[in-house]
Amino acid sequence: MRKIIFCREPKQAHQVLTAVLWPLIKSWLLCGGGALAVSVRPETRTMTDAQRALAEAYHAHHFKCRFCIAAGRGAGYGERCAVGLGLWRAYQGEV
Repeated sequence: MRKIIFCREPKQAHQVLTAVLWPLIKSWLLCGGGALAVSVRPETRTMTDAQRALAEAYHAHHFKCRFCIAAGRGAGYGERCAVGLGLWRAYQGEV
């Protein structure tokens, strides 16, 4: 018998397994848990140099700014700082 351990908190579960992985694991377990073959499509979209530069600038700021980190979690967690908002808008306009 297989022993399955689930996270007790929904936030933990989201961090451990994304919504994409849950159906895959569930179907695997229902089929007996044998060998697992996954087909992955190669990423067809590539970023231009301008898009990459904006992404790098935004991410460099975002991961150092507590306001932008909080805003990235969702609407209920606050707003981006003035610098982060400008970078975010430029990034979203190009991507």
